[in-house]
Amino acid sequence: MVLDQITAVAEERTTLPNAVALLPNFPNPFNGGTLIPLALPEAGGVALRIYNLAGQAVRTLVSGALPAGRHQVVWDGRDEQGRELGSGVYLVRLEARSGVLTRKLLMVK
Repeated sequence: MVLDQITAVAEERTTLPNAVALLPNFPNPFNGGTLIPLALPEAGGVALRIYNLAGQAVRTLVSGALPAGRHQVVWDGRDEQGRELGSGVYLVRLEARSGVLTRKLLMVK
């Protein structure tokens, strides 16, 4: 086999998202942890935070620059001090240069 012929991986192209997206977390409802997918059309500063229904930030999952593309962030159901939070509805808020989005998360224990 000639090395020149093995090009499929090198030539694979991924398309960047057209808009900022905060996709549904999985699983939802969750117990113990959930995966939060997001997409960014451009690189830049991002904040991904979890809020309780009183509007208080309970955990910052991402605070800083991310490259353009698709990303997945795991939340373990804990606050900034590492304490397990109780069952209930929480909000995840994505703030990026190209938009701000919010989704509901349901934790059941």
